[in-house]
Amino acid sequence: MVILLLTFFTTFLFFKMQEKDLITKLDNHNLSENAYVLKTKEQNLDNYNTTLVNSKKISDFQIHYQVKNKKNVSYFYAKGSYEQPPMVSGTFFSSNDFLSEVPVAVVGRNVSKTLYSPFHQQYYKLNGQYVAVIGIMGDKYNSELDNQIFIAMSDANPSKLKAENANIILDSKDLMTKPTLTSKLANTTVSKQVKADLILTNHSWIRRHLQQTIGLLAVIAGVALATYIWVVGVSKQIRNQKFIKQSNKLIIWNNLLIYTGSFLVGGLLGTAIGQSQFSIKTNTMILYEFEGSLFIIASVIFYFVINRKVTKQNK
Repeated sequence: MVILLLTFFTTFLFFKMQEKDLITKLDNHNLSENAYVLKTKEQNLDNYNTTLVNSKKISDFQIHYQVKNKKNVSYFYAKGSYEQPPMVSGTFFSSNDFLSEVPVAVVGRNVSKTLYSPFHQQYYKLNGQYVAVIGIMGDKYNSELDNQIFIAMSDANPSKLKAENANIILDSKDLMTKPTLTSKLANTTVSKQVKADLILTNHSWIRRHLQQTIGLLAVIAGVALATYIWVVGVSKQIRNQKFIKQSNKLIIWNNLLIYTGSFLVGGLLGTAIGQSQFSIKTNTMILYEFEGSLFIIASVIFYFVINRKVTKQNK
């Protein structure tokens, strides 16, 4: 029963990690942790898009030109397959929008409340121009994405945005390397948007998941305590088994079989019940690896403790 509750709690913790990761991503314009910051001397950003499109080694990407003096406005361009943000209504940009002479926008759900809406079409007013809105972004979680405005950059309708006035972020489903980008993008400085760090930075995994990390440590402590109580509980049983002349090997393996069987059944039930309550999509394998490792380590420790206790009673 204890193991069932602990594995159910573990499943809940991994669900909360997934939830936190999603909100962090939405806060960052739905960009992944593999995104790169680009600083270029090329002032014509439409030419910059053409360079990216013509590159054979950069096949699937999205690029955000975040306007420096309007933090919630980004010009958006993409090629091939890329991850799109969650939508409340309407659609996200298609490849045709990057060829259209008419600019279109996708806005966050909070921005949608301020749109101009004559008849059946909504418009966002930007720099005195009304831009047609084709979709509303948002998720069940509140995030910075709710306040964003994405405007499709079009080859047929060049923007007037200059590189010096924008923060340029490039993201891709494929794992791009810094040398590849540097070689393909002339006069461009490339750096990771999120520095990979386990502990120290504000973006570190442990700092982002501090509560869940503490929770997992509590699960480990709970398994250790449950194992200790189990060992104490079987001490009298071991003496009885010794009294009826059972061999040491049989005593050890019988107790190990009961312990591992109970752990396995409780763990599987707790995880199954947890997954029926909490939808885990991205952390499933990590959850299984954590619980599997915990099962193996606890079983090995239990074996050595029981082996020592049985051997000690021979003396």
